[in-house]
Amino acid sequence: MGKLSVDLTALEDARRAPTPQPKRLCTTCLKPLGLYNKGSRCYCHGNGGADGAAEVRPMHNLPAELLTSDQRAQQLLRSVGEVCRVAPEAILGRSKIQDFVLARHLVMYLLSADLGWTPDAIAHAFGHSVNLMTTYGLRKIETRLNEPYIQQLVSEIRAALTAS
Repeated sequence: MGKLSVDLTALEDARRAPTPQPKRLCTTCLKPLGLYNKGSRCYCHGNGGADGAAEVRPMHNLPAELLTSDQRAQQLLRSVGEVCRVAPEAILGRSKIQDFVLARHLVMYLLSADLGWTPDAIAHAFGHSVNLMTTYGLRKIETRLNEPYIQQLVSEIRAALTAS
């Protein structure tokens, strides 16, 4: 029988080596999170784990244009929220969660198309200093208007507006 020899230096090196940390995954889409992301969700699903809550404006901080000056705009905001199942506060927030962004772009598009708001007025109502985000949102919906899902959403929102 041969004697087993153990290399003690190899064991010491293995003990000193850092143990690999398990990868953290987004709780929504299960994509690996980077080291920069301290939350539990990826960039696409809510600012590093804020669950949209930190990015949502409370109702009492809504822009004056949407609360007092134009009742139709307020009805539009609530109708889009009901049809898209998104709170008005989330629509006016800055979250990049897909449902919130789609509802936000629909509000921008319908404010422009149905109520005649200018991109500058829409940008101001959403708290943007320039209308670049508004122009992007308007273009995004205009290019997707040929999709049946978007057509259905727009028609449901317009029907909800006429019913109220």
